[in-house]
Amino acid sequence: MRLTSLLDPIAGALLALRGISPVQWALRGTGTAATVAAAALALSGPGLAAMHLGVVLVGLVCLTALAAQWLDPDTDLGMLAPTAVVIALAVRADLDVVLAGSTGLLLLAGHASFALAAVMPAHGALDRDALRLALRALTGVLVLTLVGGVLVVLLAQVQLGPWAVVVAAVAVVVLWIAVMPRGR
Repeated sequence: MRLTSLLDPIAGALLALRGISPVQWALRGTGTAATVAAAALALSGPGLAAMHLGVVLVGLVCLTALAAQWLDPDTDLGMLAPTAVVIALAVRADLDVVLAGSTGLLLLAGHASFALAAVMPAHGALDRDALRLALRALTGVLVLTLVGGVLVVLLAQVQLGPWAVVVAAVAVVVLWIAVMPRGR
């Protein structure tokens, strides 16, 4: 077996990576860094200092999902990492508002970066109008997220009855209508 037959496919793959735009690399890197930071926040703390199976499992799931998103930012496997981080937060006994909010904002930043990387061409340049449109949509999502977070904090002390399920369902539908893209 000749050495060139082994090295040529590897060299070809590395040369293909050079064709990916720097903006695409920056978006994928930002998404990865934000998701890893969210996972680190969710898995840090005095109760989780000892390594156990749950921490290892969440770490493996996050790494698998991030590797899949590096190959294809539009893959559905990318939702595994945020789901694992949210489950890790849900099982914490010492969860506070600051930790939950900062982890949520990091997950939002990671998701937005991978979403933008998924819709732009890997080998092309990002048009300024497209970036402006994406940032405008992200601003709306950020405002709705912050309003929802403030409402959760304010209503955390209030005892709600079964009627609150109806209000919550209406709020989810309104949020869905507000975030969904409109046809032209």
